[in-house]
Amino acid sequence: MELRNQTHNSSFLFFNYKLDERLDALSEELFVLQKTKGVRFGSDTILLTDFAAQKAVKRALDLGCGCGVISLLLADKYKNASFDAVEIQEEYADMAKRSVLLNRLDSRINIIHADANLAKEHLRGKQYDLITCNPPYFADGGVLPAETEAARIARSSDSLTPTAIAKIAAGFLQTAGRLCVVLPAFRFLEMCDAVREYAIEPKRVRFVQDRIDRPPYLFLLEAIRGAKAGLHYEPAHIAH
Repeated sequence: MELRNQTHNSSFLFFNYKLDERLDALSEELFVLQKTKGVRFGSDTILLTDFAAQKAVKRALDLGCGCGVISLLLADKYKNASFDAVEIQEEYADMAKRSVLLNRLDSRINIIHADANLAKEHLRGKQYDLITCNPPYFADGGVLPAETEAARIARSSDSLTPTAIAKIAAGFLQTAGRLCVVLPAFRFLEMCDAVREYAIEPKRVRFVQDRIDRPPYLFLLEAIRGAKAGLHYEPAHIAH
């Protein structure tokens, strides 16, 4: 690990980060560590954060948090909220922890290195009004092999499926608590079926299109525990 100096609010902040990492600005006051090469957060993460942030947050859980962007952004918006974030890859969980420390949010954001399916072992008795998840988009074997193991886990997995996400959410969501996810458009019905199996009702959806004349390639879904049936379709987000 190499010591480097970073300028933060015109003062020098001495902070440790690794040779294969870089420090990116999320805003004038908020920073995140990322890999210089390999898996980094994308526009889908930002879209999910914005989608989830439409309602106030008190206590939130992020499943498969990566470098921790969703918790960082929501914590910056909702100053009195607290966050737990679970990440299965140790190097990304460690990077997220250091980003939290860098932004002095360690009193409100707790990063946990664990399989999301085993989160109950680390978060016993906790309940949340919001759970977010930007999971791997494909099942193992559903896409071409990734160049690295980190990329494979980020792109494809049979451990954080729609059914697994719904089951985890059912164990942590309080009544009327929200689950917000982003997935490829072709998995929309699969995700709806999964959450309904656990009495979490799809209530709001926004599709994402590359252009106005193209079919959607992503969807953002909000499902609420214990809600009545009735799905609201928001105007599509046009990426270009």
